[in-house]
Amino acid sequence: MFKENKTILIFGTLSLLVFVLTSILLFKTSFWESIDSSVHAFFIGSQNTFTTNFMSVLDIVTGEMIFAGLVILLSLIFFYKKTRRETLLLIFSVGTGGVAVKFLKDYFEVVRPNAVIGDVVSSFSFPSGHATLATLFFLVAGYLFYKGTENVLHKKIATWGSLLLVLLILLNRLYLGIHWFSDVFAGVFLGLGIALISLYIYIEE
Repeated sequence: MFKENKTILIFGTLSLLVFVLTSILLFKTSFWESIDSSVHAFFIGSQNTFTTNFMSVLDIVTGEMIFAGLVILLSLIFFYKKTRRETLLLIFSVGTGGVAVKFLKDYFEVVRPNAVIGDVVSSFSFPSGHATLATLFFLVAGYLFYKGTENVLHKKIATWGSLLLVLLILLNRLYLGIHWFSDVFAGVFLGLGIALISLYIYIEE
């Protein structure tokens, strides 16, 4: 168990270091400029009616209010089942992620891409809040469901279902032109770092 916990802590720390390195490369060098422009142009050029409609619906479904409602619902379920440590883990990890994203967006003040489908997004771009919170939430929730069942099929559903949902949300942010690739990339590693360190604290206690 000690070795497993140490591995989680190491990967969590490395994920946060990748986020820091991404931030440095973005603001101190031109490393991300061509990558961001190329990825953005690719997705904008690949847009079609069917996919755009699907992604627009997904954007609504994964909106802040619905996401907050899902977190509250799962927290209540864990609390009802008298698994208060799991409730605290979920609230702590998601809360930490939300505060971190808000602070970092206001600190870096990265402007979003021009070609945004749908409503005008007024907040700053870096890091992607959806990428951060989706990675964080589905990793933590997936782990808890995986740990809470002995059914092999349920374990596979928790693992692959969480991965699929995260990938769809990441693609959604890029396809709709809401974020640069560097926003999403950084958000994934920020979410991973917070989730893994939260899990390390949870397992240690």
